[in-house]
Amino acid sequence: MHVALERNASAEAVLQFKRALVTGGLEVAVALNGRLPWLPVPDAARLLVRFHGAVVALRQMADPPPAVAEALAQPDLAILQVDLAADLRELVVDLLIAAHARRTEGDGVEGRADHGVLVGDRCGDGAAAARRGLAGGGDGAPRRRSRRA
Repeated sequence: MHVALERNASAEAVLQFKRALVTGGLEVAVALNGRLPWLPVPDAARLLVRFHGAVVALRQMADPPPAVAEALAQPDLAILQVDLAADLRELVVDLLIAAHARRTEGDGVEGRADHGVLVGDRCGDGAAAARRGLAGGGDGAPRRRSRRA
């Protein structure tokens, strides 16, 4: 749907929509940083972009056409079935674990660009906020939860 809408929209309409998307995304990124101070606002904004891409992809995978759904019903293809809510929850935790690891252990990428997000680095110690945050562990790091059967 995104591809069809963006291909058929004027440049001005796309520009207006994308700017509103950035504004709203930065508001969410600031809120994430308030909850998880170890996650700087620019990193939180990029996390949201990645999550949005995954939502689009997983949504399509979770609602396959009838022939695909029939094929995926086969036991040997069960791993390809997508439970949208469960997979998105796990993805958020996985992305937070990776973001936290990059902040605490480094990712080997020096001078990483902030993708033009003009906000200050609001990173704090993060331990208390991470404990309050999604799937937080006792040491302040996010933890992956096991999927319920």
